[in-house]
Amino acid sequence: MLSLKGRDWLTLNRRQQGEWIDKGFQYWRNRGFPYPELSDKDLVRELALFQNWKIALGFKGKAIQYSVAGLRLVNYFHPQMWHVSVRGYRTTVECFENDECLRECLRRALSFFPNRSSWNPQCLRSTLRAFRHTTRVSNFRPTVAQAICSKFSRPGDKVLDFSAGYGGRLLGCLSLPRFYAGIDPCSAQIRGLRRMVRRIGHLLPGTANIIQGCAENVLADFRANSFDLVFSSPPYFNHERYSKESTQSYMRFPNYDSWRQSFLERTLVLSHRVLKPGGKLAINVADPPGGISLVRDTLDICTALLTLRETVHMPLLQLPQRRCATTKTFKHERIFVFEKTTS
Repeated sequence: MLSLKGRDWLTLNRRQQGEWIDKGFQYWRNRGFPYPELSDKDLVRELALFQNWKIALGFKGKAIQYSVAGLRLVNYFHPQMWHVSVRGYRTTVECFENDECLRECLRRALSFFPNRSSWNPQCLRSTLRAFRHTTRVSNFRPTVAQAICSKFSRPGDKVLDFSAGYGGRLLGCLSLPRFYAGIDPCSAQIRGLRRMVRRIGHLLPGTANIIQGCAENVLADFRANSFDLVFSSPPYFNHERYSKESTQSYMRFPNYDSWRQSFLERTLVLSHRVLKPGGKLAINVADPPGGISLVRDTLDICTALLTLRETVHMPLLQLPQRRCATTKTFKHERIFVFEKTTS
């Protein structure tokens, strides 16, 4: 079943093709959603692939080179990603659980991957994610995190991430001799981050402390002038709803004005407080759909506290249907790098 290639299926008559779709549907209904699976040996291999990425290749001018090295590794520790709600879309798991959607995705996978085993877990996940009105949250690229940490901090430095998320920045920082402190309110994220540190942390030169809590509260307890780099990407208000826990910022502050003031501004002000003079704040932010000016608001808050030193451009691969519509392989988001010039 999992070795079926699209090119072979296309040679069959319509009745035979329908029989295969029925078999594939029944197989995946019985097996359940194709969550990524990595053995201990797989983890070591994925980590080696990431470590072979050359940091020197990370930057090309003000842009960071595109690479997904390490992404499969960090995603493995967060199966809840496939259940997370993105405003206006159904989750990938919801698409899989719909009989009509699953059958159509099995057909599409055979066309999308004609020379591969079209129904293997990876191909099926990719097809489900690209199905109409369906999406999945994305992780921060570990190679980007590594390049940012390497350029804007030094060996032995302390790095703070106030929205630790799914571990892309954690892996990038752990790959260097740095100390990483990651804060996140989501229980599932915290479990995944701590599990990753336990499983592979001893194989990397960095160290980490993972803290569960709301950054707008936790940061007030940190000592002033104690971190060399603050590096994070805040939630885009209520666009991605990582959980329904009451500690989520969109739950605590349900309208944008209150969220901007009580989460975004307070977190950035406290981040400025814990930065050492001369320390950097690197923040990745983009405007979510719906007309919210998150980039402008973030810049307004940060420039009142810090000095903008650099803007880094980060390429992100477009979804297959978007690439076809625009003929552009990548879209870009920005990482703004500020410096604390006063005590």
